[in-house]
Amino acid sequence: GLSAGGETLGFSTPRAEVDALAEQAFGAAPAKSRNEECGAGPMDFSQFGPLQIAYLDGSFAGWFLRAGEGVVTADGIAPGVTTLDALQDERQVQQLDTTLEGEFQYTTGDYGTITGFAAPDGSIDARQAGFSCFFRLTSSSHAPGYYSTCRPPSADAAFAGATDMYKSLHDPDR
Repeated sequence: GLSAGGETLGFSTPRAEVDALAEQAFGAAPAKSRNEECGAGPMDFSQFGPLQIAYLDGSFAGWFLRAGEGVVTADGIAPGVTTLDALQDERQVQQLDTTLEGEFQYTTGDYGTITGFAAPDGSIDARQAGFSCFFRLTSSSHAPGYYSTCRPPSADAAFAGATDMYKSLHDPDR
């Protein structure tokens, strides 16, 4: 889900409502884009600074968060600030064997799943929950080239509070 200013919107919320909440939090209209070739089908995106919100069929389906001022997840992880070692001290983290370097995932306190990407220096570069659209190199057991994948939200994560991303308007140093 997505939270800002005390309001929380879950996955499946219509795009207009989600964009309005994020626009209020970030103080600017989003940059909008579309990708017809995602594994889950055509996806639309709204970009608010470090936050990219993904939509399927006009409904909120996922988010991707890079480092940015005042932006953290509900479980306190801030890309660009939190290290993978610090996260591993608090949660069981699974390193994923994919063609995307540094990819990992963990289960939040309320049993949602969040995927992340760590830099070689151990800093967390980005985090993601719900559906996404990543293009991966195929493995040697597949035909050479690229394919698109999506990461659907787990049933537990669909409305899980700990997967909520929010921009803290009152405590930007959080």
